[in-house]
Amino acid sequence: MKLLLTTISLLTCFSAHAENVRLIATPSEPVSQQSTGQHKVIYNTFSVPEEKAQERIRELMDTGLYRAVEIDMVTSSITVSATLADSAPKYYPPFSDPAYGYQTYLMSSSEHMTGMGATEAQSYLIPYRPMTVGVIDSEFEDIMDIPFTNGISMVEGEDDVWEPACAGRHGVMVSSLIASSRNNGVGMAGMTDVDIVPVRAMTCGSGYSSHSANGIYYLSGAEVNGVPGLEEPVSVINMSLGGEHPCSVHTQSAINYATSKGITVVVSAGNEAIDASRVSPANCEGVISVGALAEGDSRMELSYFSNFGDTVDVSAMGSDVFALYNDDTAYLVSGTSFSAPLTSGVVTMARQLLPEESPDMIKWLVKRTETPFPDGHDCLSVGCGSGITNALALTQQADRISQSGYGTIAPLLKNPRFCDSDKAYALNNEALPQICGIYELSLNVNLREGEKGVVYHRVSGEITRVSETRSGKSRIDKPEEDGDYLFKVCDSEENCSPAMPINIDTDIPEICQ
Repeated sequence: MKLLLTTISLLTCFSAHAENVRLIATPSEPVSQQSTGQHKVIYNTFSVPEEKAQERIRELMDTGLYRAVEIDMVTSSITVSATLADSAPKYYPPFSDPAYGYQTYLMSSSEHMTGMGATEAQSYLIPYRPMTVGVIDSEFEDIMDIPFTNGISMVEGEDDVWEPACAGRHGVMVSSLIASSRNNGVGMAGMTDVDIVPVRAMTCGSGYSSHSANGIYYLSGAEVNGVPGLEEPVSVINMSLGGEHPCSVHTQSAINYATSKGITVVVSAGNEAIDASRVSPANCEGVISVGALAEGDSRMELSYFSNFGDTVDVSAMGSDVFALYNDDTAYLVSGTSFSAPLTSGVVTMARQLLPEESPDMIKWLVKRTETPFPDGHDCLSVGCGSGITNALALTQQADRISQSGYGTIAPLLKNPRFCDSDKAYALNNEALPQICGIYELSLNVNLREGEKGVVYHRVSGEITRVSETRSGKSRIDKPEEDGDYLFKVCDSEENCSPAMPINIDTDIPEICQ
């Protein structure tokens, strides 16, 4: 099969209608429990002349019925450039996917500067599809190489999730990066083995931002204005869209609901070459915002179009990314629209190993395992996260945690380094009772220079600081039977990781019995 290669750049932005604008009004109590077990989300929309929008917003707020009334922005996908490209594969792995040789981001960073280590990371995962990823986008088409399931359109009056008449196929290309079936002789290879739930939030690349928010609710299992939520919520949501305006109440509420259900939301940082704090949903709370990088002469550089700043959590390859247009055609695409799904694929790998972990913890682990930017890199001054998404490092860390937890408190005498001669010395010096009362804390997360692990004891909601370590190990008194123990990684008193549970080894060594 011959693949058609094309270079294309996509820019996604928000704008308002020139004449009338649509208002979205969120009731004071927008979410209520249903007898079906699903939550119910209700909102109202109003169409008003643009010059009357602020007046109408004040009128609606004055009724006391709504906690927020906002202009519902319009999202659009704009093709900036498109040129035919003719190139040879950059490497030749033993897989049957025709496009695999072009996907350098699947390699390790030592093999290629764009590499994220995704192929090697697969060795830590079970090779089947145990979870689903939601992709909120447009221009989907049902093709052989992408395992789509339970798709839905959130666009009023448009029931079909598929848009075969649309030329852009943005949703297809985004989905292909996450989940194209590997080693099946068709198309390309996705980052990992998952099913994609496509949510159409636009029509041929244009739609209201509330449609995207409604898609978040649907993927999280909530009913939205009479539309039942997904019966089995997804694990990760990808949103390759954004625009220059504050995060709306409706969107933030949807993200809050998703994260409360344990769903990680990954978004593109935007393509306006501005501070990402000006762009939604990258400026919403609780998301992983992804910037774009381009292949330079000797290292990855910030893509010329990528947004930047403290709002960006991590960056990934986003220029000339190989993505699938249909089963026979692939594109080299550019935009944070494509660095985001690469990161979503990596996040999904971590979720496969840590399915019960919170979105905050997954985000911390993603940032923790980034490949750091080298000295002098532009991102260290303008802000693109602290490094490049690293699939291998993240899955290795997640695998260690899945097997051994985040840390352990155990009797000192159970440490293999405490050899038999030491035990004999303790007996001869009658120090055994004292030594049997000493426990050792061992963290399963490496501490960096300037960091410390702070240990807490929690009983009935009350938290007491117990000890701290800068090496990952420390001596600690025998743990209390009541409550549980936690630790945080801190580089200052104000900047700490989410709390991580510590396993308590209650098995008393035979010498102490």
